[in-house]
Amino acid sequence: MHYVYKKAHHTLLTLPKSLIKSLLNNFKPIIANLNQSLQQKYMIIMDLMNCRLSQSKENVPIKRKKQMRENLMKIKFVNKGIEMVNLSRILNLRDVINTLPFSSVNKKKRAIPSICYLYNPPIRSKVLNYSKVLKEFKLDDEESFPSCECDSSEFKDPYHNHVITGNLNLIKNDRLRNLLSKGWGYREDPVIRWKTVKKEIHHSVIQLVHNMSKKYNMSQAHFYNFGWKIMEHVEYQIRNCKDRYEYKTKFVPVLKDQSVLKELSSLHQHYVLTPVDKASKNIAITCKAFYLKTIFNELQSGEVYQSTGLSEEEIVKMHHDFTKHFSFNQLSEFNTIPSIYMIPKFHKNPIKFRYIVASKSCSSKPISNAICKGLAKVREQRK
Repeated sequence: MHYVYKKAHHTLLTLPKSLIKSLLNNFKPIIANLNQSLQQKYMIIMDLMNCRLSQSKENVPIKRKKQMRENLMKIKFVNKGIEMVNLSRILNLRDVINTLPFSSVNKKKRAIPSICYLYNPPIRSKVLNYSKVLKEFKLDDEESFPSCECDSSEFKDPYHNHVITGNLNLIKNDRLRNLLSKGWGYREDPVIRWKTVKKEIHHSVIQLVHNMSKKYNMSQAHFYNFGWKIMEHVEYQIRNCKDRYEYKTKFVPVLKDQSVLKELSSLHQHYVLTPVDKASKNIAITCKAFYLKTIFNELQSGEVYQSTGLSEEEIVKMHHDFTKHFSFNQLSEFNTIPSIYMIPKFHKNPIKFRYIVASKSCSSKPISNAICKGLAKVREQRK
């Protein structure tokens, strides 16, 4: 019955009222000849029709656009102490707003800055090692593949005869297993250091005062009381939080625990940790020897890639020389060649792999971007 209501409600919202009125008149004689179960469904639809016809523009509430703030206060989220200080509340206090050097009340309200947190990077770079493994290994040396102990492992894949799993029970350390279960996009909470919190907020307030004075073409001295009042409330809030949250400052982050680091190092020695296809935040554990051999075979297959005797520096220089013919000058940040890695497809049986060529700072990226934009224009004109 709920499905009927939901489907009818969605359909009736898109129909014009004239058509709904016509349908309603046709429904009334049909209902009298139906059995009780069907009659109930039709009555629900009729009720929705009457409700839709009774709606008028006068009854629809007018959505008011939220007034945009003129300023932005960027602050690095160094630890949870930043959140506990509650800067948003402090900035909206009356005595803080009154220190702004504007006569108009509305002008003062618009000048109150919005908070923008700059978060620390997630655990990805610390736990995933697929990039490091390929950089340290020479793919042209077939005899240097590491050995593996997959035969005795309970996590061995029966088709590939190597460990390829998303089962984190392979990890013995409880804290590390619990951390990886949250995915590589998880941000670990650093230890709360109140001195760091105060220092970071003070730096952001100084930057805010500088930006506001520049924006309103006024001296920074006009905003001195505003910045001073913010810091006065921040210091008071920190004093209140210190006693209440003192226990949290004794917490040791997982990736600074020596036993965890030892387990992670051992894991990296034998396995490659990568994202998972179609579940990119999850972590896959693959035998290092199998991982390297599979990529080696892919590169040596000759179907997509060709071997070259040029060094990386020579290839980059060749790309830069070609790109300069098209008036591209800022090429200093594009000074690498693409790197390849693979991620498992656990939704396939047997398990297959997706090969990805990462080209974040690739030397051919400027010309690739230009070609993409050109093709996009061609596509627009052909529509």
